[in-house]
Amino acid sequence: MTPSARSSASPAAGRWPHAAAPAPVVHQPRGQLAKLLVPLLIGNGLVVALCLVGLHLLSAARAYVGGESRWSKGHAIAAVELRAYAATEAPEHLEAFRAALDVPLADREARELMERPVLDDEALRALDRAYARGGIAVEDRAGLTRLFRWFGDSPLMAPSIEAWRQGDELMAELLSIGERMQQLANAPHGPERLGERLLLLQRLERLDIELRALELRFSEALGESSRNAFLLIEVAIGVVSGLLTLATVTLIVIGVRQHNRDALALSSINRRWGLAAQASGIGMAEWITNGDEIHLDARACAIYGFKPEPLGLTVTRAQLREQLDPRDFSLMDAAFARAASDEGVLDLRYRIRVDGQLRHLELTGQRHTDNDISAVVAVLRDVSDQVRQEQVALEKAAAERSAKARVEFLSRLSHELRTPLNAVLGFSELLQMDPKEPLTERQQQRVQLISGAGVHLLRLVDDVLDISGIDAGHFKLQRVPTALGPVIQDALGLNGDQQRNGTEIDVGDIRPGLAAWADAQRLNQILVNLLSNACKYNRPGGRVRLTVEEGSKQVEISVHDEGPGMSEVEIKQLFQPFKRLPSGSHKPGTGLGLTIVKMLAEQMGGGVTVQSVIGRGTVFTVSLSKATLPEATCTVSSH
Repeated sequence: MTPSARSSASPAAGRWPHAAAPAPVVHQPRGQLAKLLVPLLIGNGLVVALCLVGLHLLSAARAYVGGESRWSKGHAIAAVELRAYAATEAPEHLEAFRAALDVPLADREARELMERPVLDDEALRALDRAYARGGIAVEDRAGLTRLFRWFGDSPLMAPSIEAWRQGDELMAELLSIGERMQQLANAPHGPERLGERLLLLQRLERLDIELRALELRFSEALGESSRNAFLLIEVAIGVVSGLLTLATVTLIVIGVRQHNRDALALSSINRRWGLAAQASGIGMAEWITNGDEIHLDARACAIYGFKPEPLGLTVTRAQLREQLDPRDFSLMDAAFARAASDEGVLDLRYRIRVDGQLRHLELTGQRHTDNDISAVVAVLRDVSDQVRQEQVALEKAAAERSAKARVEFLSRLSHELRTPLNAVLGFSELLQMDPKEPLTERQQQRVQLISGAGVHLLRLVDDVLDISGIDAGHFKLQRVPTALGPVIQDALGLNGDQQRNGTEIDVGDIRPGLAAWADAQRLNQILVNLLSNACKYNRPGGRVRLTVEEGSKQVEISVHDEGPGMSEVEIKQLFQPFKRLPSGSHKPGTGLGLTIVKMLAEQMGGGVTVQSVIGRGTVFTVSLSKATLPEATCTVSSH
């Protein structure tokens, strides 16, 4: 039933100027925003980096000033203590002199380490110890090192470093004066010692004056370096800021022009998209979230079975629900609730009925707000054909996975059986060939039976591998005219154990020379399986009959048993791999025998049928194409 619809003249319908697509909306391209933001971020990053470099240089310069202050203090105290030692020769003044010189000497050691081409780990540890002796704070050490190694040879820092180097040389001379005064203190008293001490004191006064002059020169050079550095940073920041401003203005102008071009292109693309959507069968719908009305374009109307209108029409949710499949009521309600929530997404597949036919629809939408009106705009497609194709593909994939798993299992099972079979065959051969412990005639017969059964089982393992090849499409057999008498005789011989267990097998008359198109080994395997099953599932003391019926074009080999029989339901499950019927689950077996029989018979161009009566027995019949042999003399008499 097609529900009635409201007129397309409603306000919601006027939101779309044509049936195929909504009115074009111009959006700011992300590329334009990136073109504006990236240069701005890069420029701001450079400005911030320059500011950080300036702060770093300021911190390092401050550390140099602090070091120079401690250096000057150490020099002053050392000079005073050395004069006191010259006057009194008291050991405590000499110790104070040496302690005061430790800071300048540590600074000299640090400078010499930093002047190395490469600072390895050992040098860095030595430098850290020198900094500690010189009183340099831990947080200032890295800045001091970087400033020296980066700018030590540049005009910015070279005068300060040279003053530092000359000061270290004078400090070394001051140390030598102290050592000589210590030697004079231990020398005999006399005019010569007094005269030399006076000369040393004069030299100390001259050295003190030179050191004070170097301290002043170092401070002035360091101040000049700091001023020049900050001047360079100011100029760099100004240039970068100017270039950044110019680039931003240029990009804004370019971006506005590009935006206008993109808006026109987007409008044109939107119109073309509307035509393409109409041609490809994509419908559109719009739902005002605070209301109950849904606007459908012309294609959406056709999908729902409404009479198409040029501008579409507006329907209620109740009208659409009338066509919704009852199984999807809860799905649709949840989807609309999700679209009206903060998530604002509408994405689902559902089913409707149009004129009694089931259709699968796909709805994808997103909530948006325009002029304080919240609405969900969605696209609608009829995906009935796609759903049918997906179902077919899923069924095919499931069948392929099942076949692959079966093939892999059979292949692995066959390989696992080979190991014990090889042991059985090997030891049976050793028992027959051992000259030191010969077997009796009866034991020889038994070992031969073991060997024969092992060989047969090994053939079955190979056959299972061949069955795996059948599923994989790699199986080959020789379908040639084959005499049935010898094949049946061989099959009977391989079932001798069943006969000794009390089951008798009767074989009907077989015309000499009767042949069929078959592979002798595969046909033998079929008959062995059928005879073995007939004996296994027979009643106690029952008989098994094997008969051969000759037709004009076919030969039918039937195996009859007198077992409990099977129902129609059980017969339908017979040829499934690993499927064992409940009535025979206590019997030994793998459930592969009849599957192999059916597959081999079909590979030889024939087939297998089964007839069963509950309480009276079962008959399996193998049908093969009749063939002619040039000569055939094999006859199997009944017994």
